[in-house]
Amino acid sequence: MTPFITLLSSALFAVTPATGPSYASPQTQEIITKMIDAHGGMQPWLAAPSISFDCHLKLHVGNDNWLEYWEQVTVERQSRRAYAKLPNPDGSAGQIAFDGQEAWSAGDLRGLARAPARFSAWRNFYLFNLPWLTQDPGVILGKPTHGQIPHDDKSYIKIEMTFEAEVGDTPGDVYALYIDPQSYRLKGYEYVMTYASMMQNGANSSPASVLIWDGDQSVSGMIVPTRYNVYWSESHDLVVTGEVSNWAFDKAFDESRLIAPEGATADASTP
Repeated sequence: MTPFITLLSSALFAVTPATGPSYASPQTQEIITKMIDAHGGMQPWLAAPSISFDCHLKLHVGNDNWLEYWEQVTVERQSRRAYAKLPNPDGSAGQIAFDGQEAWSAGDLRGLARAPARFSAWRNFYLFNLPWLTQDPGVILGKPTHGQIPHDDKSYIKIEMTFEAEVGDTPGDVYALYIDPQSYRLKGYEYVMTYASMMQNGANSSPASVLIWDGDQSVSGMIVPTRYNVYWSESHDLVVTGEVSNWAFDKAFDESRLIAPEGATADASTP
């Protein structure tokens, strides 16, 4: 297993009957509301039938060596069903899909694209859409404190984001949101993942990593990332650099992409 699994994780969970997040204090709710507004508000997000984007990242694997990964992701906003194409440099590609119950993979999957489909289908969707996902059912938002991120002397508002027990695949995941105290935009977040099949040597969780936004744009009224870097929390070493492009919030969800082709492999991984 490569460090990529640790560095780019997601708090994977399906939509539940519960409504909204819980806040540790009125101040927490005020700050989170300002953050969401600074990214365009909830209404454009709730009006989107799907969220799609392309991601290209490079993972540092030692010395001057970087391992590359491409994906083209579409997630149905309300149901969280998802499908993705995982292109290779020579024009071939793999594909994955998750219908909320079962996941599968097919085609030419190489390197980082071989991660379990159930894990990969939501991973970057979650990482790149956190301002709005704070409003998901089962989210718990802690009291605001202050903190710093790697290679930045500025003090940010820090709010821990956790999940109720039994909420979806990985309720043990933990995020720490770093919010700019002037603009209220989300600058980055530290996170720890708990997807069981991804853990090494009997560990219950991954080492902490910090993802920092390094560029953004407005799409359909929402501020979304275009560039990002990921650092180990302890050493502050750069381990991933990535670009996000072709954002769209108005595409119809293509249900035919959920149908597994002949020869597809069902994902039997354990969350």
